[in-house]
Amino acid sequence: MTAGARGAASSDTDHTALVPAQHVTAINTNGAGDALLCTLAAGLAHKVPLPHAIAEGLPPQHAWCESGGQ
Repeated sequence: MTAGARGAASSDTDHTALVPAQHVTAINTNGAGDALLCTLAAGLAHKVPLPHAIAEGLPPQHAWCESGGQ
């Protein structure tokens, strides 16, 4: 679950984690979740643990927000 400026949370039967976000100056957040989800899905497909896959997905999401989705 994404938590905006706070980052993204993950939970399974054993752990709950909040992966913090870096500060960005957002121009447009439309599509930012898609940017995170694409990277997250690719990580999970390559058997990356969920918290690490989320951490890998946040930078593309941040870049999307800062670029205005361009």
